[in-house]
Amino acid sequence: MFFSEYVEGTQNNKALEIFNPNNAVVDLAAYRIVFAIDGANWSVWKTFPTGKTLAPDSVWTLVNDQFTIPTFDLALADEKFFSNEINFGGNDAIGLMKISATDTSLIDVIGVPDAGNPGSGWDVAGILSATANHTLIRKSSIEKGSLNWDLSRGSSGSNSEWIVKNTDFADSLGHHFFRPVVFITDIIISTSVSTTIDVDHGQIQLSAEALPTSATDKKLIWSSSEPFALSVNQDGLVLALNNGTAWISAWTTDGSGVADSIKISAINQSGTLLVSSISINGLNGQDTIKINKGTILMTADIKPINATNKGITWSVDQPLLADIGTDGILTAKKNGKVLVTATANDGSGVSGSKTIIIFGQYSEVANLTALRAAYTANETIFRISGEVILSHWVYNRSTKYVQDDNAGIVIEDPFGKITSTYKVGDGVTGLIGYLLDDYGMLQFHPIEDPGAITAENKVLTPLILTVKEFNANFEKYESRLIKIDKLEFDQAGGIFQYLNNYTLRVGNDITVLRTEFANADFLGMQIPDSANVTGIAIQLNKTPKIAPRRLDDIDILPLPKTGINQGKTPAISIYPNPVTDELHFSSSFIVNSFEITDGSGRVVLSGKTGKTENYISVGNLSRGLYFIRFYGTYGTIQSKFIKH
Repeated sequence: MFFSEYVEGTQNNKALEIFNPNNAVVDLAAYRIVFAIDGANWSVWKTFPTGKTLAPDSVWTLVNDQFTIPTFDLALADEKFFSNEINFGGNDAIGLMKISATDTSLIDVIGVPDAGNPGSGWDVAGILSATANHTLIRKSSIEKGSLNWDLSRGSSGSNSEWIVKNTDFADSLGHHFFRPVVFITDIIISTSVSTTIDVDHGQIQLSAEALPTSATDKKLIWSSSEPFALSVNQDGLVLALNNGTAWISAWTTDGSGVADSIKISAINQSGTLLVSSISINGLNGQDTIKINKGTILMTADIKPINATNKGITWSVDQPLLADIGTDGILTAKKNGKVLVTATANDGSGVSGSKTIIIFGQYSEVANLTALRAAYTANETIFRISGEVILSHWVYNRSTKYVQDDNAGIVIEDPFGKITSTYKVGDGVTGLIGYLLDDYGMLQFHPIEDPGAITAENKVLTPLILTVKEFNANFEKYESRLIKIDKLEFDQAGGIFQYLNNYTLRVGNDITVLRTEFANADFLGMQIPDSANVTGIAIQLNKTPKIAPRRLDDIDILPLPKTGINQGKTPAISIYPNPVTDELHFSSSFIVNSFEITDGSGRVVLSGKTGKTENYISVGNLSRGLYFIRFYGTYGTIQSKFIKH
């Protein structure tokens, strides 16, 4: 048996599919799934339910019980597992083991155990970190598992055993298309004309039938035993060059080793000197392209120097990575390596090749709006040519929020590529990296340091939104600085705690405040009744949230006054607010005493006044939010102030 599908998607969208290619029923009690966390040794073992078997040409599907990809019905899963039971990520190796008595043997593997943490994941089929946030589907021709992960994953779509799909693809989960290789057993070469070419530079078209007709790979390679007399191209067209006789052969490429030959003769030829070898190189020995959209002039050394036809055709094996013109100029498009080939045009079939390494490539976008629009989940490298402004940094994580005039993005830098030091309000130009979707938030992962700032002390004005506008058009405001006024807290009177959600409302419109930042100075303070709230627009579990950066982002609104109303309305005002040294009050009644408490409810200052106007010295209080109660004839009135 072997793994036929692997899903490592967003949140709990994780699944494995195992295929039985045999003609007999398999007892699953003889198998185990093993996991190696972060590239360490096998440490988690998963057994199958007791008494379960797998029929021939069938799959066993295991999914997380919180799996939510709509194209797969969770009820159809053969087995569901809890997140705390199996919670693999893209950097966790997975193996399939067979148990026979006391012997345990590994029969298939995804990733490499005991090789250390690969980062976010392993590359597959030329796709960066494809074991993370992707779906892998085993090709239908694969008949058994592989213990050679490098061979199994391959370096391109053609030599990999896997097909790589985008995040949360589950259309094929629960069934596997299996078509084992059928090898060619015989080849029959034929021609409808004479096997002798008597016209100068005449031609004969040969045909070859590969049997059986159900063979998987019917591609053939043609060759001539005497290429100086008669050449043959890969369509079976024979060209007479000089007088002589040659065996023209067709060979299989499926590994079966089957071939067939036919004797062809050439007479009455005037004579042609074919190309015997081609050596190619980059001009001045250049074999790398380091500049974005850079070029190399490829050169060809053709032997013999007096060959009749020295014309060549240039080609590359990876046209998505680079283009090459008829003049031999190779132009880079994406990072990777390409094999450049020059093939003789004289029918000799002679060619020469050279590998060129390409890096430093990116797609240029003018601003963050263009960057967000360009995201296609294919990990293209982008360079943002415009300036972005830092709106917040998270001191305990490698996270920064930046924005420009019309969009924002969060920078996640787990590998510390950005080494320059920036502060809020600094402008940065030339960010280079790739995009990833993380639980609905689009992240920018840098691959190099952008260098020194290009502006400083830029003032960022938050976008003033309503709750309805924020909720309905979140992606328009994602990672930008926004402000929503006159919000009421459902949890008023409680304490702000790190990484908590708090319900905010304006009438019947509801949104969420998220205490996302560990260095926010309002953590531990009492939650107000209402405030104007500024913060970064974030998304968690596809729910829009506003994340204040610091105490200044929470503009507390005045409280309704409480007390005894004896036909008059008691009133009191305090100023300035925020305050630095002296807090003044003015009251419509005599204030007998006051009491100041901090966010935890602890009394930090109290005293008596007996006046309607006075001031209170608060210079020794620490910076933060405080509550003050005034006691007088009309009862108690409470208010709040911020100490700077």
